Amino acid sequence: MELHTLILDFLLSSFNPERKDRPIPNFTRSPDIRSSNPSVFPWNVVSTCRPWLDILSERPRCWNQVAFDVARDPTPLLNAFLWSEGTDDSILIEVLVFNSAKASEEVDEATEKGRVAAITSALLPHINRCLRIVFDVMFSSSLSPPHLFFAQSAHDLSELSLECQIDDIDTEEYPDPTPNEMLHNSFSFPWLSDLSLTGFWFLRLISYVGDPSQWFAGFRLLALDLRVSTFTFRKDGHYTLRNLMQYLDKVGGLDRLQFDHLLVFHAPTSSPGPLDYYPLVLHNNVLHFSFASLSKEFLSHLNQLLPVPSPNANLLRISFKGCEIPHIGHLPTSYSLQLTDVIDDQSGTSLRNAVISWSGIALNIDSCPGFNDAFLKWITEPAGLVEAGRDPTLLQKPLAYDLESLTIVNCQSFSSTAFRNFIEARNIAAHRTTQQIEEANLRGRSISIRKVESVTVEGGPVIAESDRIWLEKNLASFQWSTSQHLNNRRRR
Repeated sequence: MELHTLILDFLLSSFNPERKDRPIPNFTRSPDIRSSNPSVFPWNVVSTCRPWLDILSERPRCWNQVAFDVARDPTPLLNAFLWSEGTDDSILIEVLVFNSAKASEEVDEATEKGRVAAITSALLPHINRCLRIVFDVMFSSSLSPPHLFFAQSAHDLSELSLECQIDDIDTEEYPDPTPNEMLHNSFSFPWLSDLSLTGFWFLRLISYVGDPSQWFAGFRLLALDLRVSTFTFRKDGHYTLRNLMQYLDKVGGLDRLQFDHLLVFHAPTSSPGPLDYYPLVLHNNVLHFSFASLSKEFLSHLNQLLPVPSPNANLLRISFKGCEIPHIGHLPTSYSLQLTDVIDDQSGTSLRNAVISWSGIALNIDSCPGFNDAFLKWITEPAGLVEAGRDPTLLQKPLAYDLESLTIVNCQSFSSTAFRNFIEARNIAAHRTTQQIEEANLRGRSISIRKVESVTVEGGPVIAESDRIWLEKNLASFQWSTSQHLNNRRRR
């Protein structure tokens, strides 16, 4: 036993002594979080035999990261939070709870829920020492209620993530909280920068708060990344998309708002009508509004809920990933628009729906087969006529008339000639419109058209030499690489 201890102490002496006091990069938000396994130190050592467990449990610095795979019984390691205390209360910890099962059929819901509850019970007395807390389990019903965490003080916590893979919630099984269960104080999480909850648990937390306007009194607003995920919103009652948007209006400023894997139970035509006013959260010009893996019906319902955007509804960025995009004319516009893996047809309908009401500066398109010659021809044509105030003079404008920067990544369904024709037509229109405005003395009262100044194509088709020469000559910034160059760079 003494030899084991000497060896271990020697190895620990080579550790970075500051490691325990700062977040470990990639510990959370790892793309392979669900494939994690206890094959790294100290988990691989303590699982071998009881003597090693006894030795390591007396070394607090070994337990600044505490990970539980609820596919296994966590009981032998539930005291890991105590092991990290030692004599130095300043040791901060990161907590990861996940399920390594590959499919829901491998998981017993009651067992997973019981194990998560046991881990949460052991964790809560130590939440004041936590830097990050991440739960990523199979079933939504297995997650511990978030109000248990928000009833605590966590002055060092930067991330709280309660996520799942499958929404199995029956909302009828969750009665309204009693007055004694309500949370009456503002949350004391001054350094929280990442909050991720399922749609159900987000709205469930609201029912414990009472006055949503007091939610984030203890947060650093404009520095919070809020993610709402994995839920099918109900047609009526508390758990509706309408209620979500109304409660978000009480939150105010955010750095990022993410909607991920969300559905609606009903067809969008059953909407009772738009909200009374445009949500305050969408008047934030530093907000990144992100949509990922959402149903087309969800986006349609969201669009119906939103009134006509106010002039101040102009965000920093809007992004779509893995979505089929319907008409979304009531979403705010943004400085930049990111479209990734958009589900589309040969006509590029999803891309067209995303762009047709957008009037920002920077457009980024990544891995979208709908970006083809037909789309480029469509976006080149004028979208309609714009009246310059009360002046009868009408000026034609193209779609995305403020577009100045265009980035295309991993798209091969278009030709360089069609792309050049789009840039050339757009810049000619910009020049002519500027002349028309000056000649009619309409400056300041009509919508001008920007020239496209910057183009980056990565992983695109082969470019014709004549097109390359023209684009290099007529753009302030131009880069073009083919899919072969992109693949070679990724392999390196």
